[in-house]
Amino acid sequence: MDRGSDFYDHYWLAEMREKLKLYNQEEQDEVLIQDLPYIMEEHDTDFINTFRALK
Repeated sequence: MDRGSDFYDHYWLAEMREKLKLYNQEEQDEVLIQDLPYIMEEHDTDFINTFRALK
């Protein structure tokens, strides 16, 4: 079961990097992506609108 989780985590991280336009893989990417909902809440931003603004 752990392998499935690793598989999912790998592709989830890759998809989020793409959505956030993080073209170079960095060690800090995962922390940034995990912190994003908290950052958005702090600044009263909407999840959908945040990603629309990145287009």
